[in-house]
Amino acid sequence: MDRAYGSRDTELRCRGDANPPPQYRWVRQSAAGAVTLGHEAALRLGELRYEDQGEYYCEVTNQIASSRWCSNFSYYLPPF
Repeated sequence: MDRAYGSRDTELRCRGDANPPPQYRWVRQSAAGAVTLGHEAALRLGELRYEDQGEYYCEVTNQIASSRWCSNFSYYLPPF
């Protein structure tokens, strides 16, 4: 589990080293279903809010293979 404190900008990175070059897909899983957030190797979430917590995953694919990396975020207020 990854943790984000307060509302810092957060960036998730996914790496695929393949030939032919891979394609990326960032997805957030929510109660409403899967939502595609981007198609780059990095996903910038910007200022995090409580509503942003949940499961995020990156799919890396090419014509030969595919892989998935998952991360669960929980949101915590900064310590006082």
